[in-house]
Amino acid sequence: MIFTLVSSAQEWLNTKWDETRKRREEYAILKEREAEEAEMKRFEGTRVTVESFLAWKAKFDIEFGAKKMQERDKETRKLTGRELFLTDKTLNESDLKFLEDGGDSIKVDESLFQDLEELDLDAEDALDDDSS
Repeated sequence: MIFTLVSSAQEWLNTKWDETRKRREEYAILKEREAEEAEMKRFEGTRVTVESFLAWKAKFDIEFGAKKMQERDKETRKLTGRELFLTDKTLNESDLKFLEDGGDSIKVDESLFQDLEELDLDAEDALDDDSS
């Protein structure tokens, strides 16, 4: 009698274990399919129709036109000194060239100013008197 009870308990446990294992395998297969379907949906994207494309193109043209206008405005307007300084890195060193050349020493040809008394300044005075 004990053998029969143990045998039927063992058979019952084996069937329950097989059912549990089968359910776990089916659940794992179902999860795998769902993951594959989600992956496929991710790659599928949005279907394009003529209407959706035209709506997108209208928005794109407006945005692209606005960007082009901004770029055109940037090109046509004069840059401020700061903007020039920030964009053109050669201006950082331009003043150094003047300092290296001796910045304060300007050579003046004094011979040009020696004959100032000989200039005819009366002609200028005559023009001023005619206008009054």
